[in-house]
Amino acid sequence: MARVCDAGCGLILAVVERGEELRGLLRGSVVFVNLTAGLEWLPELRELGLGLGELRFCRLPSSLCEQGLYNEFLARVPDEMLLRLALGQRVAVLDTSSRWSFGVSRALWQGLAYLAYVLNALWFGERCAPRHPKGFALPIEVFERALRRMPDPLKRRIEYYRHFLATDRIELLGISRRSLHDGDWSWYRAVLAG
Repeated sequence: MARVCDAGCGLILAVVERGEELRGLLRGSVVFVNLTAGLEWLPELRELGLGLGELRFCRLPSSLCEQGLYNEFLARVPDEMLLRLALGQRVAVLDTSSRWSFGVSRALWQGLAYLAYVLNALWFGERCAPRHPKGFALPIEVFERALRRMPDPLKRRIEYYRHFLATDRIELLGISRRSLHDGDWSWYRAVLAG
């Protein structure tokens, strides 16, 4: 059964073990698959009728979060994702993780948490405190320091989407599970060829 955690700031994190649990979570969502390990979701997404043409793809490396490079992570968030969030649409990001200490990939529990923190601060003027999937608060001072150090071009890029705000909150969903094919490039190529 899916484990769902309200991480605060408009971010929901879910650990899903079986593909059939996806249908309800993805209903009404714009779906982004995080490259590369997120490609492991493609068989289940195809079973739900979502082919490559209905999906969006992003490259949000967890290694940037591990190194504390939050603004570099943010710079990789696709413009379409920012626009969809500004319009009030629910955005789902699917990933898998070979490091399974918390059940959610670091790109989701840390990277998307920073994204949610920044969007709330720059779009709505609110400072919120996203929580870790295990319930404890993330170190907001780290996010606040990264926000203060954000390069001006990146800040202007994020603020640009305020012009399109049609909501008073973001809806961001991170869905994760354990990776079964981490680093298996031949498997990734084959699943994309589908």
